[in-house]
Amino acid sequence: MKHRLLVCVLVVLSFTGASVVFSETETERKIRVTKWDKENLRYSTGVATDTSKELIKIPDGYPGKQDFVVAKKAPTVDFAPIRELNPEFFPEDNKGIWSQWGEVTKGPNGCFYMASGDHRCKNGQVFITEYDPVKKEQRIVVDVGKICGWKKNQLVHGKIHGRMDIMQDGTLVAATWNGSPIRQEWLDKGYIKGGYVLTYNVLTGVAEYHGIPFYGDSWPYHSIDTQTCVLMAVGAYNNFLSYDVRNKRLLYGGTPPDGIDWCRRATLLDERTGMLYSTDASTEDNQFVSYNQRTNEFRRLECSPPPHPVSGKKGSLRAYTARRTPDGIFYCMDQVGVMYKFNPDEEKTEYIGINWDAEGVYTTSVAMDSKFRYIYYVPGSHGRTMNLGTPVVQYDIKTGQKKVIAFLGPLYHEKYGYACTGTFGIELSEDDSLLVIQMNGGFGENPHKSMFENTAVFAVHIPESERPE
Repeated sequence: MKHRLLVCVLVVLSFTGASVVFSETETERKIRVTKWDKENLRYSTGVATDTSKELIKIPDGYPGKQDFVVAKKAPTVDFAPIRELNPEFFPEDNKGIWSQWGEVTKGPNGCFYMASGDHRCKNGQVFITEYDPVKKEQRIVVDVGKICGWKKNQLVHGKIHGRMDIMQDGTLVAATWNGSPIRQEWLDKGYIKGGYVLTYNVLTGVAEYHGIPFYGDSWPYHSIDTQTCVLMAVGAYNNFLSYDVRNKRLLYGGTPPDGIDWCRRATLLDERTGMLYSTDASTEDNQFVSYNQRTNEFRRLECSPPPHPVSGKKGSLRAYTARRTPDGIFYCMDQVGVMYKFNPDEEKTEYIGINWDAEGVYTTSVAMDSKFRYIYYVPGSHGRTMNLGTPVVQYDIKTGQKKVIAFLGPLYHEKYGYACTGTFGIELSEDDSLLVIQMNGGFGENPHKSMFENTAVFAVHIPESERPE
């Protein structure tokens, strides 16, 4: 029997906005979180490190289709909530939800970078955290509001939702999104309709505010061409941004031509060519589209995602590998978990299968190893993962086999009181031995409650025997 999705903090998020209903006062929430943070990890330093056969045990009463194998050797996992997100608890008239919605980024210094935001408009806060897997330490390196000059009681943005890519000189680039439909009352109180752009050099520690390159929209998804230093982003209101970060110059700002409705959750960059790809919501088949940053040209391609084997529908692009395989392929997933290959040169797609369970599970981020053999992901990004035991999945491109490296959910709730809600970002280390995951979740009694309260980092050390070449 599948567990019903119970919510402590009921969060209803659509693709165009958000509404939030809270079932607790902040005092009540503080009492609960304090009780269920069993090891007081929120105020500790370092990480909690575990390795246990429980990690490679299928959870009791597992509700999904079992068309996978489980690793024979348990990984070692380093775990810690993201710390120093202030305010930890909110005023009753302006509550937030500490959560993460973007990718995890690997830096040239071996550290990993991830963002957490409170999803508020008034007094919105976003922080970028650096995680050092060698020292097993974390620290906030960017207070986005401070860098952007946000003032007390200002109506701003509470999330970074895209890919914080890092340029060749170590400069990380990020853009903000409000995350909710813009209200007239906000405009009356001075809300600015525009996404903030900022940079942070992970090698020098220097952060810089780039202003609002385009007024009229903020940015649910974005990518950086690390060679040309061009930021490309899609807006909540179907605007498109192309911004030269190095020269601080707007290349394109406005709606795409010919009625193209660029998917707001995908900016697939091909760094071989500099082309950006996504799917077009204005077409019935979610036809692939491209943007050429050198010519400012948009084009519909002669291919679409493969249809879902049950519904027959062709879904919009959601998750994808960050680079091509040697034979020119990107591995992709649509919004409901259909896996497929995308070849931009030949403008072809090829169905692979379902990413998890019987009909697929919403998944937002995948990581491919350096040898193009394995793809890693955690299915169930927005609330379903805890009902599946939070599986860390290794997909073998060569054999088509899905293998669970670890079920994170049961052990971390039993031992630490942490319930996993879902992840939007994962990334591998250079040597493919470490998978760093940023998780949404919280501390509470029921492991099947969807909570957006305490983002966390899981660093999964993949045993060498579980990733043969």
